[in-house]
Amino acid sequence: MQWSVFNLVRILPGNVVETVCCNVSLTEGQYTASDQLYQHVPYKSPDSPDFIPFDQLTEAETIEWVKQQLGPFGVDQIERGLQQNILAQQIKTANGVPW
Repeated sequence: MQWSVFNLVRILPGNVVETVCCNVSLTEGQYTASDQLYQHVPYKSPDSPDFIPFDQLTEAETIEWVKQQLGPFGVDQIERGLQQNILAQQIKTANGVPW
């Protein structure tokens, strides 16, 4: 499972992140499934002792924020949905009639 951030929506001034936009993807052999998430994260004041300035954020930190907001059940739902998508792609179908 690959999580990656493609955008951070910020409140100005202060560059306080309010929404993390990310892709979640799964590849198994020739099959790929992906989903996009737009997850609101709690506001942290720039005056807060654990505030991380925008230019010091890492992708890993922001992904962790998303996972914390989703909780274990939400993360599991997303990952199971991608696994089901991969399984659906592997089902072979054919058209035609037997006569």
